Amino acid sequence: MTIKIKHLNEVPNKDFVTLLGDIVENSPWLMERAAKLRPFSSVRGLHQAVSQVILDASEREKLDLICAHNCLDAEMTGDSANEQYEADPDMPIGEEFKRFEKLNDDYESKFGFSFIIAKKDQDRSSALESLIERFENTEEIEQREALNQIGKIIRDKLAEMVVHDE
Repeated sequence: MTIKIKHLNEVPNKDFVTLLGDIVENSPWLMERAAKLRPFSSVRGLHQAVSQVILDASEREKLDLICAHNCLDAEMTGDSANEQYEADPDMPIGEEFKRFEKLNDDYESKFGFSFIIAKKDQDRSSALESLIERFENTEEIEQREALNQIGKIIRDKLAEMVVHDE
């Protein structure tokens, strides 16, 4: 489904949230707040507004946003990480998956949320490398990085769904 930015600027807030709510997993408050920042002149402007909403959120809301995401990215609400990997040929399989799963369990024990990475520019080895590197971060740095990755996921999804008016 492609949505024109003009249409997003004109629909009631509830319709705006309905149209874009799935972009951010289990966090409708994000699009509810972004809707109040209209009008947007471009997809980039929309993304910047959503990013600002994240920056302005309370620490609890930020952590809830991070925790709402599945391992690797948030495309498949409710699906297990294993199903995500099976659906994506670039994700680890077999022994590599088991290693990734163990490292993610360790990561989640340390930080309190699953490892989040925008998959668009990643392959199996770079995602695994990022997980290993980011495991060394402090909790504060890793929360910032998780929010940064969520921002990239949102940017990529908006770029797929929303087009500038012609």
